[in-house]
This record gives sequence, C-alpha cells and structure tokens, in this order.
Amino acid sequence: MKRAVLLAGLIAGCGTADQSLMPLQVGQSARYAVSADFIRFIGEVKVVRRSAVAGLDGFVLSGPMGESHVAWKGDTLIGDRFSNTRFEPAIPLVVGTDEPVQRTWKGSVQGAWGKYDAVATLAQRRVQEVDGKKLDAIKSELTITSPNRKAIKLVTTFRPGIGIHSQRQWVGGDSIAEIERISGS
Repeated sequence: MKRAVLLAGLIAGCGTADQSLMPLQVGQSARYAVSADFIRFIGEVKVVRRSAVAGLDGFVLSGPMGESHVAWKGDTLIGDRFSNTRFEPAIPLVVGTDEPVQRTWKGSVQGAWGKYDAVATLAQRRVQEVDGKKLDAIKSELTITSPNRKAIKLVTTFRPGIGIHSQRQWVGGDSIAEIERISGS
C-alpha cells in the first residue's frame, strides 16, 4: 500500500518576501524529471486555481501524480491534501526562514488504505549544496510516524524565489518517488 505524499512537484510564481521559498501564482508551471514506480518521465505541474486550504486562501497544484492543496499560514507552508492523502490538521511543509527550524505536528492521515493517527517532525536548515551541485537552498525533512505503520519521509529542497528544486519520498525506508526541477515559468 503506497502512501504517495509527493507534492505533485510544487512550483514557483510571484509571492511576498516571507513566502519566497514557495511563491505561488495561478498559471505558473514547472517541468520536473520524475522517477516513480520504476519509470522515469518528464512531468509538468501547474498552479491551476485558488482554493480554501485549512480555512486559508490557498492554491491547487495539478500534475501527473495528482493534485496538491497548499497555503501559506504566516511563515509556514502547509498542505491538507496531496494526491491520495489527506492531513487533519494541515501539515507543515517548510517555514519561510533562513534559520534552522524544528516543528512538530499531530493529527490524522487518511487515504484509500484507511485513517490513522500520526505524529510528524519537520526539520529544516539552509544548505549550500544539493546533489553535488552548489545551490543556495533550504532543505526540509518531514518524517511522519505512527505505531504499526511504515514511516513516511519527505525530503524537499526549496530555492528562494524559485520553489521546489527537488523532492524525494520514502515509505518504510524504501524510496518510492523522486522529482527534480528542469524548468519553470
């Protein structure tokens, strides 16, 4: 049972300074190299519309792996729906700061496999290198755990003013999906 939390390759647009790690604007798009389920392809993700996310004004992103519903809540990017997974309350994905951050989350995770209670830790820090390339980025590591369930780990690198540069997801230690930004508008 796969729990694809992959954020449909979140993309960048124009936003305010504190939201520069993931600026969002309807119509923006980006292309990503995607590796999932033993296949590789190029996929486009687009911000298709505005939508309520956890009671906030947010955005829906659509791509080959489904839809993601995200919003900025103050300095924190949160999400409540990703492809086939829902989070209640919305889960933190990144905090708009250069400083190291650690946040915790407690709530429920729901998908085709059912619903369960979970806890999560978001740890992020600034990095100067990503996959052997010199880049100024924020690396966010989100780990979701629950008794009797395989842990879900999502590692995302955000480039200020650009959005997601790369993202990798593991379930129970097995890599299930990877994306890397190729281009964007």
